[in-house]
Amino acid sequence: MTEPIRNRLDKLLSDLQPEIDELRVKAHLAKKEAQEEFAKWEAKVADYRARADQTGGEAGEIIEEKAKAIAVELRDGFDRLRKIFRNP
Repeated sequence: MTEPIRNRLDKLLSDLQPEIDELRVKAHLAKKEAQEEFAKWEAKVADYRARADQTGGEAGEIIEEKAKAIAVELRDGFDRLRKIFRNP
């Protein structure tokens, strides 16, 4: 993977980290449904990080498109968690 693409992927993860940390705390305090939903999305983040480390042979554009799709999916999941926290 080229260095600029890797840097963008790292920035994407860094940008998501504050939200992940905030939701981890809220999920710990929330009802079981929120904890299960958060666990699912936390696993997706871990999977994304693992796949980003293993994508050295893929074309940069494909990697970037996958990263964007995953980021949208993660943000949608975080939005669902926020809704759960607002409506206990």
